[in-house]
Amino acid sequence: MASGPGRSTSDAVFAAAGLTESEQKVAKAVSKLEGGFESVNTYDTGYVSVGFIQFTTGEMGSGSLASVLATEKANRPADFQSDFRAYGVDVSDDGTLVVVDPDTGAELTGADAVRKVIEDRRLIAVFQRAGRHSTAFRVAQVQTAKSGYWPADIEVSIPLEDGPLTARVSDFVKSEAGLATLFDRKVNRGNIRPFEDEVAKVMALHGLKGATEAAP
Repeated sequence: MASGPGRSTSDAVFAAAGLTESEQKVAKAVSKLEGGFESVNTYDTGYVSVGFIQFTTGEMGSGSLASVLATEKANRPADFQSDFRAYGVDVSDDGTLVVVDPDTGAELTGADAVRKVIEDRRLIAVFQRAGRHSTAFRVAQVQTAKSGYWPADIEVSIPLEDGPLTARVSDFVKSEAGLATLFDRKVNRGNIRPFEDEVAKVMALHGLKGATEAAP
């Protein structure tokens, strides 16, 4: 697995993606456990995994990596053309990976596209090149991570004796370390369970009624 970009470069990328300084610290902490912007993995359960938190194609090519590609395609179409379409990689309007077979010129979509990327190192190299050299692709990764996995704005329902308390994660978790823990869990498991039940236990133990009391 290739190493990530230099610190000053990644700082600029995270800032360009609109993350605050505190949010950058959280994202970078989780990224250290996953990989660099150019990292590519083709031998895990995500089928093809790419980037600083290992966005995946999934078996059918419609996973989070397709969302990254769609984000760059929508926001920076000229960069997407030079980063991906010029080398036979695209994403369909319905958010599915599309590739051109380098040997036959056939257009492959979905599961066929995923298999071809796994089999052909030339297509893997397209993602590695973009991760190393394209600010647009790096920014799209960070933006997709923020929109899809950021825990602070997740609405939770805390089961209390007097009825459920509806709030956001950020009403309870104030520290960067706590947000990084939940961000990592959302990235790797797709959810932040058992957060709600654990908060409920703490609140019941101390007789707390609201998020402001529970946060400390």
